[in-house]
Amino acid sequence: MDTKPLTEDKLVSKTDPFCQFDSWLKDATQMDHHFALNACLATGAQDGTISNRVVTMGSFNKDGFVFFTSAEGRKAKELESNPNCALTFLLAHIMAASPYRGNSQSASGRTQ
Repeated sequence: MDTKPLTEDKLVSKTDPFCQFDSWLKDATQMDHHFALNACLATGAQDGTISNRVVTMGSFNKDGFVFFTSAEGRKAKELESNPNCALTFLLAHIMAASPYRGNSQSASGRTQ
């Protein structure tokens, strides 16, 4: 594990966060980090309460991240009523976190 601080000169891309994430994810999976696909998802209910939980990423591309959840669960209901969310990946192999914010949308019965 590299214990040196993550600096800008170590970035693969300074303009494309998904290209950078792809590089970090490939490094983590090659190093056999079992939890590389896990992320903390934060959502907000209509009453203003915040919830977070760990989700497993199914895939990602330039449009965003896909994770799987029950359409009947609290997480999906919160995302339906308030699509604003935040997703943070712990990148233990580089001692950093990779946060993303945006809006969610349903993808074929799954919340994305």
